Amino acid sequence: IDDGHDKGDFILMDRGERRVYSIDHDEQTVLVLHYQAADSALPEDLVLSAVRAPDLAAPKIQGRQPVNHRYLANDELCLQTVTVPGLLDGAVTAMAEYAGILAARELQNLDQVPVAMKTPCYLARYVHAPAWHLQDGLPLQEWDDAGYRRSLVNFAATEEVPVALFRLPAGYEKLRLN
Repeated sequence: IDDGHDKGDFILMDRGERRVYSIDHDEQTVLVLHYQAADSALPEDLVLSAVRAPDLAAPKIQGRQPVNHRYLANDELCLQTVTVPGLLDGAVTAMAEYAGILAARELQNLDQVPVAMKTPCYLARYVHAPAWHLQDGLPLQEWDDAGYRRSLVNFAATEEVPVALFRLPAGYEKLRLN
């Protein structure tokens, strides 16, 4: 994950090892986050639902019609997306794995989260169903009522990038979350 700035911070994920590395150039550190399995089963009192509708006004992307989604937890609107089913499935799988690693960490720290923050949407999005919105395809846009917004600006299905982009910087201090 990179914001596109040549000297900016970035995140690498080792999918085989299920590790996330967050690189901070200013601090010259690498924060290492290891996946640790935890029981993240959906609690009985958390009911998830989704409303899906093809966006017939949107142009098709690689022959696929975008779909609008509204994700709800206990009837509370949590997230809205526009996705394209079947587009860049490998990238979507990697995004879901990344969300799962972060959610497992969040679950381990759940007792430190203030009770007021443990809303149905928080529990769904960040703990129990972090990849829920990815089951419907590649997100072109994501947003919520709290001001979160993310949009895919461009993509290339076959772009090759230098292997050096996938190396951790030498000499940086590694900080581990255990």
